[in-house]
Amino acid sequence: MHTIKRVRLSATQFLQKNNFEGKFFILFGEEEILKVKTSQKIFKNQEIHSEKIKLDLEDDDFEKTIQNFLFSNSLFSSQKILIINLRKSRVTKAIKEKLTYIQKSPSEFVALIDLNKVKIKTVEEILKIFSENTAAIDCNIRNKEDIKNYISLVYSPNLPNNFEISKLIEMYEGNFSLLANDLDIEKILFDNEYKELKYVADNSIKNSFKLIEHILSGNIEKSVSIVDSMEKNDRNSSALLLWMLTRDCKALSLIKEGKGLAELRLWGEQEKAYLNLEKKISFYNLKKLISLLSDLDKSLKGVMKSNPWFVGREIVKEMAYLSK
Repeated sequence: MHTIKRVRLSATQFLQKNNFEGKFFILFGEEEILKVKTSQKIFKNQEIHSEKIKLDLEDDDFEKTIQNFLFSNSLFSSQKILIINLRKSRVTKAIKEKLTYIQKSPSEFVALIDLNKVKIKTVEEILKIFSENTAAIDCNIRNKEDIKNYISLVYSPNLPNNFEISKLIEMYEGNFSLLANDLDIEKILFDNEYKELKYVADNSIKNSFKLIEHILSGNIEKSVSIVDSMEKNDRNSSALLLWMLTRDCKALSLIKEGKGLAELRLWGEQEKAYLNLEKKISFYNLKKLISLLSDLDKSLKGVMKSNPWFVGREIVKEMAYLSK
C-alpha cells in the first residue's frame, strides 16, 4: 500500500465517496447508525473472503492475539481485518501503547477502530498516533446539512426536494436516530413499491413515528390517538403498524434472551428505552402480546374475521399499560 496522509471527514462525507484508501479507519461519535453504515462500507470495499477478528483494547493479551492472527495462514483469504473496540471513555498509557503497536506494524491488514463516545480531546490525542494511511470518521450529526446528506444517501433514486427534506427534519424535531431508524423501516417494508417518503414524510398521519415513545412513557391515550390517526388517514398503514409492534416485541424477546438489538437497528437511547420496558414486562405478559400480534397478522390476512385496527389498539393499550 502506498502511503497517504491522514484525512478527517464526517460519516456522511465518507459514505458519499465511491473510492477510498487507507489502512486505519478510526470511528468516533454518538450516532451508532452512522458507525454501522460506515463499517458496512469499509467491509464492502475489502475482499469478499476477508478474515476478521474482533478485539477490545482492554484485553491483556491484545498484542499476542494480533500477532498470532496476522501471521496465521488462511487457505481462503489473504486479507486480514482487525475490528478493535474501546469500551472505556478513558484512554490509559497501556491503551496508547497498544494503538502504537498497531500503527507501527509492518503487516498488511485493515484496522477498524471504534472509539465509541470518548471526548473529542481524547480523540485528538489518539489521532496523533496515526499520521498516515488513516481515515478519521466523525460519526456525529452536527447540523441539518448532515441530516440532508444522510437522507440523500438512503433515498438517492427517489429523492424529495429540499423543501420536503427540511419539512421531514422538522417533523422529527432534530431526533436523527429516530429518523434514521424510520427511514430504514420504510426501506425494508416498501423497497419495491415506494415512490416517495410515504409514511415518514406524511404529516397527515399523526406523528406515527412517536408511537413507541408514547408506549414507553405509558401514555395510553396518546398511543391510541396515533393508531386512530393512522386508520383515519391511511387504512393501508395497518401493515406498518403490525411491523412496528412486531419489532417492539422482538426487541423485548431478544433482551430476555440476553441478546443485543443491533439486528433490529436499535442503538443508543432507543436500546436503553427497550431495556427499561423489558424490566416491567413478565414472560407471561410478553407471551400474551405475541399472541395478540398473531391475531393481528391473521386478521390482516383474512384468516380471522376481526377488525385489524381493533386488535392493533388492544396491543398498543396493553403495551402502554404495562409500561407504567
